[in-house]
Amino acid sequence: MSSSMRAQRPAPLAIALACACATLASTPSPAITATDFSNPRYALRLDARRTPSPARAPRATAAPRGNTLPVTNCLDDDSAGTLRSVLAGAAEGDIVDLSALTCSTITLTHGLIDLSMFGPHQVKDLTLVGPGRDALAIDANGDRAFAHGDYQTGLGTLTIRDLTIRNGNYTHGLASCIRSSGNLVLERATITNCHASGGGPLTFGGAIDVAGTLTMRSSTISASSSTAAGDNVAIGGGAYVTGDAELIDSTISGNSVSAAIGGSGDGYYLTAGGGLYVRGALTMTGSTISGNTVEANDLVDGVLGGGVFVRGVTSITSSTIDGNRANNKGGGLFKATFSVFGEPPPPQDTRLDITSSTVYGNVAGISGGGIYSLRPTTIASSTIAQNAIFGGSGAGLLFADPTLPLTIRSSIFARNVVDDGSPPPRSDIATAVQSPLTVAGTRNLIMSASPNITLPVDTIADDPLLYFLAWNGGPTRTIALGVGSPALDAGNDDGLASDQRGANFPRVSGSAADIGAFETQQPLSDTIFEDGFDGAIVPTPTEHAYDDGDGDTNQGPPSTFDPDMLWGNYYTAAPGGEVITHVSIAFGPTFPSLANGPVTFWLLEDDDGDGDPRNAYAIASVTDAPIVFNDNFSTVNFLPTWVHGGFFVGASAKLDGGADRPARVDTNASGHDSWFFYAPDIAATINNLAAAPFGTRNDNPAYVVLPGAFMVRAGGTAVP
Repeated sequence: MSSSMRAQRPAPLAIALACACATLASTPSPAITATDFSNPRYALRLDARRTPSPARAPRATAAPRGNTLPVTNCLDDDSAGTLRSVLAGAAEGDIVDLSALTCSTITLTHGLIDLSMFGPHQVKDLTLVGPGRDALAIDANGDRAFAHGDYQTGLGTLTIRDLTIRNGNYTHGLASCIRSSGNLVLERATITNCHASGGGPLTFGGAIDVAGTLTMRSSTISASSSTAAGDNVAIGGGAYVTGDAELIDSTISGNSVSAAIGGSGDGYYLTAGGGLYVRGALTMTGSTISGNTVEANDLVDGVLGGGVFVRGVTSITSSTIDGNRANNKGGGLFKATFSVFGEPPPPQDTRLDITSSTVYGNVAGISGGGIYSLRPTTIASSTIAQNAIFGGSGAGLLFADPTLPLTIRSSIFARNVVDDGSPPPRSDIATAVQSPLTVAGTRNLIMSASPNITLPVDTIADDPLLYFLAWNGGPTRTIALGVGSPALDAGNDDGLASDQRGANFPRVSGSAADIGAFETQQPLSDTIFEDGFDGAIVPTPTEHAYDDGDGDTNQGPPSTFDPDMLWGNYYTAAPGGEVITHVSIAFGPTFPSLANGPVTFWLLEDDDGDGDPRNAYAIASVTDAPIVFNDNFSTVNFLPTWVHGGFFVGASAKLDGGADRPARVDTNASGHDSWFFYAPDIAATINNLAAAPFGTRNDNPAYVVLPGAFMVRAGGTAVP
């Protein structure tokens, strides 16, 4: 049978649903309630569900071969070396290797690649490896891409590594790019532009539907959607996960859920989880959930969790949730109860823990602009700021049940507002009912809370003087503290070694930890003799430049592609380090793409000072639009930032190849310490420029016709 004939074979929707959501019928989505309905009968049901039945034991399989099978042909047919033909001969544990392909796209012209028990050749444990997600995409061509699994939930693991899967579409209610009743692992993979619709009563998992566990490492799910038709609901615009989900250094962004109704009215079906819907446990580390939405015309009992909706135990560490929207509750995050039957008895009951994380700029229609939680919640060393709601209360955090424990330690709640007045009133923390709530914890800055809430006695209520969300170093964006902030040196370290940004940013840099997710890094200075006997210590201004102020040419990408371009100069800091306060850049006049968006100015630290920025990491960024060109410099001010050893300053922008030449060059100066890079998304590789598809010095004769120094300067003060 040809692959084209297989693609046309109809499969009953009931069978497909049984594969994709094996546990959905037995545990329908619960009503939104803060009441605990735990009882012995429910505990027995829970234990029975978690204990495999002998009749459902895994079938015996042969030992995995673990062979590596090369794909050598970029076509999509049954000819030798194509992906489809190689998969037809794969065995359990095999690695299908696409890394030697020189094409940029494999377009699936024969429809779904079905590795499940319904397909022509089932493989439960399989790994697909590409040359890099920016180098090779598997394009679903407006159909489905992959199906994987068995009747038994969680049997087998499909791993996608160093690949992009994109452009899926399925109109029968199931995920359009990857559907697995087993487990799915994404490693340095991107799943994007995948759309599911048309299900009844439920459409779930725009890009991905996993009945087992989802593991993401340095991966992205983006620009996907789950859309319900008629009086039906939709969930998981980016992904729907029946089991547990783990996100490590990963991003879920720009996904959406939309439906006419918010729920079925009885609590069994909800419209929820614009970016991610997780029925099991969720663990996030160094990850971002950004710019996702969930919306419906009739709210009923749903429209929850613009960024993420989760039922199981939830642990969020060193992560950012920003810019998400729900037109009912939980703009950033909605933590629900475990099930319609309530919570399992301790210690299996669920909770929400947020540590060293930022929740910023999320919006909800009624309550919980940043976070809506129905379960015990602990928030430590985190920043919850500038979230909004259009009515109700709890713009930062709506903690539904005041009979449950709420603990807040060394965290900031600030400028979360109810946008129904002028000026809008603040509502950082509130409860769903007005019973008394005493918050446990210490060393917080909370600008406002509902009258029924008693905060720890040492809580500060002053404005923390926050900057905007920006790339200040580390894998996620953070919010820096302004000069004179009352949060400086006013928190505790809570046993943490670093702030949200990671190992290069100690949690304590000063007399004590700062309150919030961001620790202002103090210069390392010898203060033993700073007692006045040797006279006042006067900081020495520093300025770094290679150019002479007279530019000769402008540089940009060739006409063959339209990349993000980063260009700049590598400098060496003064002995003892420097505090950088500003960056000045001269831009070329041929810069038409500037109309499409501003430029990002970057400051990167390079600890080893080896003159090569490819192992540097971002410690500050500012977004601005230059208004002067040629040999006139645009200057932006940075939050005073300490650098030592080597550092790199530059600018990045999305450019049109052959048209944009924004990098001004002085050809009379050496290009030895000037570098430029091309990538689809510079922000995604800014902390590892070695991973950018292209990067070189501006004196490399193989790529540079007119070598010279970029007109990029930096200034500040030397540390005494």
